[in-house]
Amino acid sequence: MAILKALNKSSEGKMRFRDILREVQSIMKDVDYSSQKLSYDLRVLRENKIVNQTWDGEYTLTPYGHYLIMMYKEFIHKIGKPLKDQRIGFVGEVNGRIIIDKFDPHILGEELAKYPIFRRKFLATKDRYRLELNDHDDEALISEIEIFEGGYFHIKVILYPTNQNLQEDIIKSFEYGEEWYETAKGIVQTILYYIKKTARKLWTTAQIESMPPDSYPI
Repeated sequence: MAILKALNKSSEGKMRFRDILREVQSIMKDVDYSSQKLSYDLRVLRENKIVNQTWDGEYTLTPYGHYLIMMYKEFIHKIGKPLKDQRIGFVGEVNGRIIIDKFDPHILGEELAKYPIFRRKFLATKDRYRLELNDHDDEALISEIEIFEGGYFHIKVILYPTNQNLQEDIIKSFEYGEEWYETAKGIVQTILYYIKKTARKLWTTAQIESMPPDSYPI
């Protein structure tokens, strides 16, 4: 996973061998992780179509690699790993896939960015397009919409109660917390609606798979 995390951090979406080695050693805090070990691990990842090697020798994540990173992040959040933001929040989240030949995440992303409720996020790569809700930098709402090559997409919304004194009570009380859970899921459902609507407008034969949005506290 350290190799995938290193590649995912790259702003250009690709890395040279020596840069991957340096980043993996930093992530694992293991300076003894050797170039021979990295060569073997990269070969296994390539054989399993998780990593690609470009014509100039650099390495990139495939759509499957991005999907693994996405699932890993979701798992980490759900087991309650401490986050830098110590506020209590409510997450709405869903993963899905658009099944169509010759899918291009940038075509869908650019079309979605035309709606006033979305805005493009920087650090997009050739095989990934990123958006967020156009919330005018509201600190009580954080959103992330990622569309990957291969048709995979990930939607995540975090709502933070503005009344700090009520946060723990809201988490503990189902009566008060339910409203926040449902709101988070509702926002995700709205984003999902726009993705489905736009994908079907662009590709009339597109099939879209997704589970119902999930919601949980952090």
